[in-house]
Amino acid sequence: MTLPRDWVEVPLDAAGQWVGGGTPAKREPRFWAGGTVPWVSPKDMKVDLIVSAEDKVTVEAVQATGLTLIPPGAILVVTRSGILQHSVPVAVTAVEVVINQDLKALIPAPGLDPEFLAEQLRTRTPELLAHARKSGTTVESLAFNRLKSFSIKLAPPREQAAIGAQVSALRSRAARLRKQLDVIPALMTDTLDQLANKMAIGQLSTAGVHSAKTQPVALGDLLEEPARTGISVRGSLDPPGIKALRLSAMRTPVVDLADVRYLPIGDDRAKPVALRRGDVLISRGSGSVRLVAKASLVPALSDLTIFPDTTYRVRLKRDLIRPDWFVAVWNAPFTRAQFDQRIRTTAGIWKVAWRDLKGVLINLPSLDEQADAVEALRALTARLNRVRAKREAALRTLARYEAAMVAKAFDGSLIEPIPDDENPSLLRARLLDAQSHVPSSASRKKLVTTPTTLDDLLRSWPSAGQTFEQVQEVLRVDYETARNLIFEALEKGIIVQQFDSSAKLMTLVKPS
Repeated sequence: MTLPRDWVEVPLDAAGQWVGGGTPAKREPRFWAGGTVPWVSPKDMKVDLIVSAEDKVTVEAVQATGLTLIPPGAILVVTRSGILQHSVPVAVTAVEVVINQDLKALIPAPGLDPEFLAEQLRTRTPELLAHARKSGTTVESLAFNRLKSFSIKLAPPREQAAIGAQVSALRSRAARLRKQLDVIPALMTDTLDQLANKMAIGQLSTAGVHSAKTQPVALGDLLEEPARTGISVRGSLDPPGIKALRLSAMRTPVVDLADVRYLPIGDDRAKPVALRRGDVLISRGSGSVRLVAKASLVPALSDLTIFPDTTYRVRLKRDLIRPDWFVAVWNAPFTRAQFDQRIRTTAGIWKVAWRDLKGVLINLPSLDEQADAVEALRALTARLNRVRAKREAALRTLARYEAAMVAKAFDGSLIEPIPDDENPSLLRARLLDAQSHVPSSASRKKLVTTPTTLDDLLRSWPSAGQTFEQVQEVLRVDYETARNLIFEALEKGIIVQQFDSSAKLMTLVKPS
């Protein structure tokens, strides 16, 4: 990524104050019970804005364990997680938080916009991983020193804020569109279920004319030969050997003949469980209850192929029932309702017995009506498949548009330069100078003073509340002193935290 005109580069180490995290002892209830301070870990980093966390610690945990409270507007980066194989989760804090040891936090220096920095890190993830990821570790991680040495590109301060706001708005719009598009698969599934139900009760045809001439027949009475299970032998994903379907090959209405393994058995053992076109396989066990008893049709075969012992092979009487019609009707919620309650679990595996399936009743119309219903279902399914294809195309277009707009943000072409903005060269010089004069922890503690008390400030507290930064500025104290004073007021109930959703900031207000 080239450097836009009038922009500058600085290492992340000069972009502000870096803070680490930790985990208070889990065996100490006083650190966790009734906790109010969000304790952010990688599992919370699935969003761009942190407003809370799955786990919370107590104020006592913060004070007793040396955790650093991270203010709103800080940037959190996951530095240790398997997800670092392909991405780097980055989020901005909207509230005061603490973090665990798998994250680092950057509190941006004045003149740096958090959204601008966060979006740049997300956009440049491949560069960041190539620069900072460790190799040869059991869990993927970023080397902290290399992370801090990663060069970021800085626009003038007001331009940063404008870019950050525009990209954040773009991400929000894209997320809303994806959410709308994500509704479609569920609607399609529901539509297919309704169509299958209509087929099961004889109300689906190409002409819209339905026959009442159906008779309920038990599955066991529709078999050409007794149902049987396959065999299970340890095999390999590569030849040689006899092709054996894996259980995952039967997740769709038509068997996936490419989803196989190869078993070291002879033809004599394989032939009794060989498959032929038109066989129906019904799953008898699965780790997912929704996949148990699902039927799948065997298409034309080119090689000897067998099936596993976790399925029943069903051969239907072709003079009474079409296999493709049967699969659609069998998988319909109307039919499954007859045996769903008979599915049982043992050690996390869901199973159904053949004795609970063979008596399931099928409303059997004539073969001509079955053929007509299958044709109607195929036509309607084709229309749904076109909808699915359009949704996938829309998602790809949205992803390309989003990537193009974000790329523009950091090549300097998303917005026009803002007049009278701070010269970024001066900003760079200021950041590097501040980096070279960072005081030690001991030095910072000596700087703590309290010329103004929180009680004095509370007398003129605005009704709309104030942010942490505003309080710190008025008190004219360092971050840790302001934090301790505010914690004391929160514990006493003198002030409370309130999230301002429009400004996306946590404010401190006096309770009414």
